[in-house]
Amino acid sequence: MGKKKLLNADLEVLDLVQLISMTDPRKIPSSMRGKVTSVSNVQGSKIYGVEWKTPNGTVLPSLSLIDGINPETGKRLDNWFKIVDEEDDESSDEDQIEENFITLTKGQILKESKNIPEEFVRLSKLYNIAEIYEYLEALRISSILNMNGASPYLYIGRDRIYHQHHFEDFDSEERQKNYDYVLENSDKIKNMIIRGAYTVTGGDNMRSLERKVQQDATDLFNLYTKMKGGSKFMR
Repeated sequence: MGKKKLLNADLEVLDLVQLISMTDPRKIPSSMRGKVTSVSNVQGSKIYGVEWKTPNGTVLPSLSLIDGINPETGKRLDNWFKIVDEEDDESSDEDQIEENFITLTKGQILKESKNIPEEFVRLSKLYNIAEIYEYLEALRISSILNMNGASPYLYIGRDRIYHQHHFEDFDSEERQKNYDYVLENSDKIKNMIIRGAYTVTGGDNMRSLERKVQQDATDLFNLYTKMKGGSKFMR
C-alpha cells in the first residue's frame, strides 16, 4: 500500500500528520510526525492539537498547529502534510525540541527592572516575552487607550482593534507609526496567546481555554508594567 501526503489539508481527530514548519518559538524539527488529538476554533483561528513522537517512539509535549496566515508576511503560520494510506517511513532521526523561549536578553531585562519577577520565568515558557513587550510598548505610545485596559488587546486581534479605533485622530507621526505597528502585529500576538493557552488547557473545554487566554494576557500585561517600573509608569 502506498501513501499520500496532502499539503495543509484539513485535519480531524486521529489523522496522521508530518510537520513541515512551525512558528511556535519551541518549534520541533521538521519531518516530525504526530497524531491529531483535538480540533478547536478559537477567536476565528482553527487549532489542531497534535501528539508528536520522535522516531524512537518518545512522546513530546503537546504543541498545536494553527491554520492561519501571518499578517506580517502573508504566509501560513504552520505547514504540514496530512498522511493518507501511510507506509512505515521513518525519514527523520531528529529527536530534539528546539528550546528558544526567551529572546529578551538578561541585560535588557535588568535595564528595565531591578528584580526579574518569577512570572517572567513561568510565562516565557509559553510566550515570546520580547515580542509582547515590544507590542505593548507600541500600544502605549499610540495612546489609543488607557493602558490599564490594555490586556484584551493581546488577544482580540486586528479586526476588532481597527473597528474600535479607525476614526482615531493621531496628532503625531510617532503615534500613527506605533498604531500601525499594533495593527500589523495584533493577529500574530493573538495567535501566540491562543497557542500558549492551548498548550496548557488543551481544546476539550473551550470555556477553560478562553479563561486561560484572558488570564495569561492579564499576567503578561502585569509583567510588562513591572518591567517598565511599576504602575506609576502607566499613569
